[in-house]
Amino acid sequence: MGKYPELEWLSLRRDGHSAALIAQRAGVTEAVVLRATSPYGPFPRPARQRGSVVTSPEDVERRTARWVALRQAGMRVSAIAAHENVAHQLVSRTTLPYGPFRTPN
Repeated sequence: MGKYPELEWLSLRRDGHSAALIAQRAGVTEAVVLRATSPYGPFPRPARQRGSVVTSPEDVERRTARWVALRQAGMRVSAIAAHENVAHQLVSRTTLPYGPFRTPN
């Protein structure tokens, strides 16, 4: 962290990092980050949050197409989820509108 972490926090908030994520990385509370940055907002909706990352619409479309192709090839939802490191419910819910799919091998 530099000599003026608050300036870095402002930059990160403008780049779409949530105050909670910034605070976690800086070792301070979220309230400290909010107090230092809020007067200089508004900020865009966070795309990078503590514990998760919001995926761009283009990435979601590519991922969905990949999952649909794998399901059409007969791959199990649980296998796709394990490979992609996501919950099987997400794969199932995302691909459902593109079915029916053949029985998995």
